[in-house]
Amino acid sequence: MAPPVMADLGTVSTVAGVAYHIKKLGDEVSGLFKHCERLGQGMEELRSHIEERIRDCQRADTASPRIYESLSSLQHQIDEMLSRNKKIMKNRRRHLPNMQVVLRQQRDELFEKISALEADFSRVFRSFVVGYFVAASEWREAESVPGGRNSPDRDKTDPASSLDP
Repeated sequence: MAPPVMADLGTVSTVAGVAYHIKKLGDEVSGLFKHCERLGQGMEELRSHIEERIRDCQRADTASPRIYESLSSLQHQIDEMLSRNKKIMKNRRRHLPNMQVVLRQQRDELFEKISALEADFSRVFRSFVVGYFVAASEWREAESVPGGRNSPDRDKTDPASSLDP
């Protein structure tokens, strides 16, 4: 098990990573709808171009019925795609603001949690450092006591130290 300090660091970095990805997801959703708008514009241009070709085929007696049918089929497919794209864009206007609000709320909640974790981390780290220095000073005091660890008269007080290895 990781020490509390490392566990808190991992949690802070994980929460920060999630908050970053939520923000990135919000940006990607906005970008997706911008691409849908551009796609719709491109399909409108393509549809008008195909309508011109269909009119050209209708005017020319020499045009193959197969070309006319292919263009008509393509126009129908583009109309369906435009219809779906318009539905997406219509729903976007209804749902995107809600999605952005929810994503902002989640991001704000995560940042609050990050702040709380950072405060906890600071408190744990301070207590760790204080504990370390207290333990180090106690260890130094134990060394300076007569008969302590590094005492010159340790050999006299410790029967185990008089044994030859």
